[in-house]
Amino acid sequence: MEGIINYRNIYFVPSFHNKLQFVIETRKIFEAIKPDVVAVELPDIYYSDIVQAVSRLPKLTMLCLNYADDTYEYIPIFPSDSMIEGIRLAKDN
Repeated sequence: MEGIINYRNIYFVPSFHNKLQFVIETRKIFEAIKPDVVAVELPDIYYSDIVQAVSRLPKLTMLCLNYADDTYEYIPIFPSDSMIEGIRLAKDN
């Protein structure tokens, strides 16, 4: 598997958000190694919201987070994002 870094039984998959080629590579790597656990670089405090949004796929979802200081943060849940695909694959398998 080209482009993947591993240390013992931990595999690191490079990613750029919303790039379809990385979604394809994520699928290939997932099928090749069949991992027991998948970790993604997303804030864990939004875990349940992100998993719920991923289960809405293929519908597009935008998480809107409102903070105490009345600022907002938006997290798009697109099927063309390799991290979202990694979550979907882990959830479905």
